[in-house]
Amino acid sequence: MGRAIKGKHPSKKSRRMRVSQGKLSEMFRKEAAYRKTLHRQLANQILSVGVQIKTEKLSYRAFQKTFGKSVGVRAPGMFVTLLRRKTESAGGGVYAFNTRTTALSQVCHCGEKHKKLLRQRIHECLCGVLMQRDLYSGYLARFVKDDVLHATEANLSWSGAESLLRAAWSNSQQLASGRVSPSSFGVYRSKSESSEKENLVERKSLDVVTFGREPFRAQSTLGS
Repeated sequence: MGRAIKGKHPSKKSRRMRVSQGKLSEMFRKEAAYRKTLHRQLANQILSVGVQIKTEKLSYRAFQKTFGKSVGVRAPGMFVTLLRRKTESAGGGVYAFNTRTTALSQVCHCGEKHKKLLRQRIHECLCGVLMQRDLYSGYLARFVKDDVLHATEANLSWSGAESLLRAAWSNSQQLASGRVSPSSFGVYRSKSESSEKENLVERKSLDVVTFGREPFRAQSTLGS
């Protein structure tokens, strides 16, 4: 009486059990409806900027092994599906590129490789680049074509984009004021601020000719 046995489902359910299951189903329904609303709002914000979207080709099932139930709650795969449908309706599309041949979180537009651990959220290079890792990867994604990063084009456009990215990085910290700043974004640092080169774990000079023409084969597939 009253003890649940794993794997066995009672043929007869008590009134209290039916009431509890009804409440639980209603909670899941509200959660799914709220998640769908947030997904639509975010997708519409993205479409207000552009309809040609580039993203990394990721395995969301693999995310579940690392992050558990939080992936199911946020449903990133469902969001990408919604975004793809909306962009195609608007005459655009979502292009998912290969992370093995691009490795945007590991490379710099100057042609060097900086192998990073997932916990390292700042991209720093001796060429003078100091940028939040995800923002920088998003910038490099603009210059990915046919699963190849065209570093020469990224290098030519960097001077005009750096100030915009630094402003976005700074604003992200201001928006988080009064709340816990997301650790995945890292702490904002000005270029004049002296710091240890903690992110420069490994350097590999790349051939500047082949870097723009051939896929860059990364040793690590850590996400950005």
